[in-house]
Amino acid sequence: MSHNPSKPTRVDWLFSAVSTHISDACLLYPFSLNQDGYGRLNFDGRPQLAHRVAFLIVNDHWPTPCARHTCDTPACVNPRHIIEGTQIDNIYDMISRGRKACGTGVMHAKVTDDLVRQMRREYIPRVNGTSKLGRKYGLNRKNVYNIVMRRAWKHVSS
Repeated sequence: MSHNPSKPTRVDWLFSAVSTHISDACLLYPFSLNQDGYGRLNFDGRPQLAHRVAFLIVNDHWPTPCARHTCDTPACVNPRHIIEGTQIDNIYDMISRGRKACGTGVMHAKVTDDLVRQMRREYIPRVNGTSKLGRKYGLNRKNVYNIVMRRAWKHVSS
């Protein structure tokens, strides 16, 4: 990989920053970020996420299957904050750190905590079941079932 030494590239900056950063503080990527806040750059002719390249620089292999931030800062490229893991690990991180929207925090949610409580009170198997409640509240029967069985909206106490 040859670069013009008079004009450092983003890759040059990343190699230098990752190699010399000795702090445990986040090292924020100062260039363009994607819509989710992750640094992006071209590496070996392909667009890549900066934190994945930072992992590669330090560990001499790509993170497999994915790279996870322990600091919850997408723009961070501090290799001490980037670990390998699975997508399930990543989702668990999101949930355990309170970053996963649930309930009314989900955009366009049709259901509220109060409606969940109301449906649970009204639900009577074979009398006022999930199909009837679904029609009444404009919801899919399976969604109503998951709500009244506490498979969904588990955070709402009745």
